[in-house]
Amino acid sequence: MIHFALKKGTAHHIGKGENVWSTVHIDDLVELYVLALYYAPSGSFYFAENGEVSFKELAETINETFELGNQTKSMSIDDAISEWGAEGAHYAFGSNSRVNAEKARIMLGWEPKGKPVLEDIAHGYYKTINE
Repeated sequence: MIHFALKKGTAHHIGKGENVWSTVHIDDLVELYVLALYYAPSGSFYFAENGEVSFKELAETINETFELGNQTKSMSIDDAISEWGAEGAHYAFGSNSRVNAEKARIMLGWEPKGKPVLEDIAHGYYKTINE
């Protein structure tokens, strides 16, 4: 989304941008994998998340971080398919992907420590993309 926003001059979302994804920092995900490998019963599964974010919120944060203005741009699903293909438009940018990591927190003692995605975009590694 960041590279596309920089290329187009503003951040985009499909429709109203109300679709929501759970997010987790990669370092926290790695920590959960290690805990699961050592302590989880065979055949068990766990979800990882450190909150949720809508694509509209992502777009707004990208615009603010990279000084692209106050207005995000809505795009139709057809325009999104033209840009990212059907799979990218439907399953990545146009879908909901919500999970709950309570089981990992309780059973494995996992606690995410990484920055939430909006904070990471605004103040972390992602901010350096345009430098």
